[in-house]
Amino acid sequence: MTRDQWRQRIDEARQRAKEASRERREHPELYKPVPEDPDLVATERILNDESLQRGDIVTTKKGTFIYQGRSDLPRREQDFVPVAPKPGR
Repeated sequence: MTRDQWRQRIDEARQRAKEASRERREHPELYKPVPEDPDLVATERILNDESLQRGDIVTTKKGTFIYQGRSDLPRREQDFVPVAPKPGR
């Protein structure tokens, strides 16, 4: 690559960066982060937790659950059985 080719590539990269910057300024709504639903994130984390064993207890905003699934199968929401609260609480 010659020096002129290298400089041309640098100039083109600068131009692309300026265009991207201008685009962000003109349309900031396109670049706002989408807020994550904490309940969905927590559910995904539990369903993907490979360390869970049958009988493990997990607590979420929706309550306390016992994992009844099998370690050799993918986890499903149905594998988590609600723990009945103690009477009087």
